[in-house]
Amino acid sequence: MFLYSTYKPSNVSIMSNLLLPIGSFYPDTSGGPSLSLYWLAKAITQHGVRVTVLTTDRGITPDIQANKWLDTDFGRVQYVNTWKNDLPLTLLLKAIGQIRKHDTVYLTSFFYPLSFLLAWYTVWFTSKKIIWAPRGETSPDALQFSSTRKKVVLTLIRRLKHRIVFHATSTAEIDDIQQLLDECEVVYIPNGIELSKPVESTMHANLLFLGRIHPIKGIERLVSALSLSKYFKNSSHKLLIAGYAQQDYDQVLKQQIQDLNLEEKVNFIGKISSPEKEQLLANCYCLILPSLSENFGVVIAEALAQGTPCIASKGTPWQVLEQYKAGFHVKNSPETLADAIDRLLSETPEEYTLSRNNALKLAQERLHMDNFIPQWIALLNQ
Repeated sequence: MFLYSTYKPSNVSIMSNLLLPIGSFYPDTSGGPSLSLYWLAKAITQHGVRVTVLTTDRGITPDIQANKWLDTDFGRVQYVNTWKNDLPLTLLLKAIGQIRKHDTVYLTSFFYPLSFLLAWYTVWFTSKKIIWAPRGETSPDALQFSSTRKKVVLTLIRRLKHRIVFHATSTAEIDDIQQLLDECEVVYIPNGIELSKPVESTMHANLLFLGRIHPIKGIERLVSALSLSKYFKNSSHKLLIAGYAQQDYDQVLKQQIQDLNLEEKVNFIGKISSPEKEQLLANCYCLILPSLSENFGVVIAEALAQGTPCIASKGTPWQVLEQYKAGFHVKNSPETLADAIDRLLSETPEEYTLSRNNALKLAQERLHMDNFIPQWIALLNQ
């Protein structure tokens, strides 16, 4: 039996204490959850939820003190000095010490050791509620990486599932969780974003990929699409690839770029952080996310908030791009990506201005975090 629910707002206001242990968190933005959960923590804090964040010191700025409790606009946070991010033992012990002081533990990632060990401890040694979000890890494309280890972990999670509410951020993820675990409770609440004033920009020069440079992102298909495009090679546009590389995937891409004679048209620009990131998104002609699988794709939301049209693959939950005429939602084959790129590059100045206006409209109407706060408050108060 599969239990699925979208939580409805309650008229009863109950102060809730939420513990959020996570491998990396804002100001680190190397992964989507670091940013999307920051926006969530900030929003629910403003609605009376007491949030405690425990995370590593990965990506923090020099002005942030590690190993000290800090009071912020997103709750109480401690960035723990961590030698090995894959298994942060000090962070694990501190989180265990905090569990009994909170009503709910929110975990991300099935296969991150910190999350799995905390889930196991919470189920067997406390009566606290667990909300666990796989954040895209349950898709078939994601499961193909390190598949043997993941099968073992999923077998153990099935022994805990009766005590856990699983959080899906897309309708596709509901099905993925159902097929893997069965007879579990799943709540569907989409990710929201914090909307800020768009950065001013008059130069919309380049195409952009922004995110982890990892095989699941399908960037090699985008590179192939550029070689097939009717407009790209003879235009002034370039493709900028921003992000940090994993599994030597960048070397594979660089060889492909060389083989296709695209060295002058594709640039790797490294990891980009705010506020440079927002300026980059505002300046680009369009953002392209050709991933094999994404449960959300926060970079699409960030681009739309800057009024930038997007091309997203069918492996992402961004069908709404077509509805708002703010870009394209297509298969991530090189041919279909090339066609989408050509359609966008061939727009007249008036058509392109309309696409940018539609992108901003989509962000304002459908993605604002406030749209989802009643569901979160109801879920935490259950």
